[in-house]
Amino acid sequence: MNQRPLQIAVALVAATVAVGLWAYFALPKDAFLPIHRGFGGAIVHLAKAPSVAIIPAIAVLVIGLMTIVPALAPTGKGIERSALPYGALLIGLAGVFLVSEVALAERLREANFDVLRPVFLSVTVLLLILGNYLGKIRHNHIFGIRTPWTLSDARVWDKTHRAAGRLMVLAGLLLIPVSLWVRDSAVLVGLMVALTAGPPIWAMFYSRRLWRREHPV
Repeated sequence: MNQRPLQIAVALVAATVAVGLWAYFALPKDAFLPIHRGFGGAIVHLAKAPSVAIIPAIAVLVIGLMTIVPALAPTGKGIERSALPYGALLIGLAGVFLVSEVALAERLREANFDVLRPVFLSVTVLLLILGNYLGKIRHNHIFGIRTPWTLSDARVWDKTHRAAGRLMVLAGLLLIPVSLWVRDSAVLVGLMVALTAGPPIWAMFYSRRLWRREHPV
């Protein structure tokens, strides 16, 4: 695997940890993060320490696991040929973690700060990056849209990833105005979930249809 994307991702994770440390030591002791218990549920106050520690911990865990997962591949050829999209995913995820931690720290500092919009805009960038690279992911058992049908047929894999990539780019483009103009938080979260989860879920059914077309009984 190319070390440059990994180095960039590690640097972004280190920056995320640094922001968390700064927020912990610089912000008032009584700073808290108000969170809802479900949509429309009661608001509870999360103390400063867990508020600033959650995202860095997740970032270290996720990026750390992603650095060792390629070594677990049964065969390295597919993942090696997908080094560019895998590196883009590493950097994109690490960037989302950093933006999320900065937004959360600002929310702890300023009660009226809107956390969702910068985070969702960073997710938009991630969707656009993934959509652009999805069709370049070669057949492998570690990374990509792994269904019984894509894993059993390289042609189904390639066609599914190209189609899902185009849909993911469209979802990312739609998420830009959603993130900027939708004011209701519940609607905003619902649309974000639908637009991010929609393409891979659709791709699962699409791969099954392609496989049946490629393998008529």
